Order: sequence, then C-alpha cells, then structure tokens
Amino acid sequence: MKTYNIELKFQSNEDKKLLLDTFEVHQNIWNYISKYVFKHKKITDSKIIHNQTYHKCRKKFPTSPSQIVIRAREDVISTYKSIKSNQHMLENQAIKHNYSIRLDKRLYTLQKDSIKLTTIDKRITCKLKLYKKLEELFKYNTLDPLIFE
Repeated sequence: MKTYNIELKFQSNEDKKLLLDTFEVHQNIWNYISKYVFKHKKITDSKIIHNQTYHKCRKKFPTSPSQIVIRAREDVISTYKSIKSNQHMLENQAIKHNYSIRLDKRLYTLQKDSIKLTTIDKRITCKLKLYKKLEELFKYNTLDPLIFE
C-alpha cells in the first residue's frame, strides 16, 4: 500500500469553512463516543456502541450527516482496540485533538482532478493539486482516504 499527500484547492472560502466545521463536528462526536466507551469498561463491540450512541449523537449534533457519526464510531473503536492490543493503560478517555476524518465511499467521490466531499451543510467540490507521481497512481483503486488539516 502506498500513501501520498494531495493538497486541496477550494472553490471558495465558504467551502473551506464548511469542511473545517465538519472536522469540528466529527471531532466532537468522536470525543463524545470515546467518553461513552471509556466509561463503559472500554467495550469495543460495534453493535453495542452503535445502539447506545447513534441516536444520542444525532440529537446532540443535528447538523452532522449520519455517515460522519458512523465513521467517528468506527474510528473510536479502532483506537480503543489499538490501545488494548498495545497493552496501554488509560487513566482518562482517549481524546481526539486534530482535525481529520477517514473517508469512506459514502463521504466522497473521486474524479480525475477533483474530489466531492460531504460536509455538514452540502457537498463541496475541491480541485486536487496533482503532480506527476500522483497522476501515475490514479490508475489504481483508492481506498478510504484520510483527509486532515
């Protein structure tokens, strides 16, 4: 697997602000679910966590698309499983400080030189700042990109 960074070019400052607002909502949801998981003995069963947190998150963060809640939940579960497998001991809940989202096929559409992203308000289109090596890699499938600030 190869990873490369691509810079996004926004069509307007409003689009950039929407993406940053989406990052903030995702971070808040992530921290909310992390608090629940930590409080309940670090359970990592996706179905149990979904049943206990999904509707609460949808009420608490009404602007968030449902897929953002689902991605946050899966990311929290992954984090706690990693902590457990690495045998780390936590005194407090895990907290997400950075702005990032692992996208899935429901949150983005990759085109030849742009990407459409789901935000808290609407879908935005961003141009990709391509370079030669990256253009060669676009002939392969892209899986779940990580978008970050």
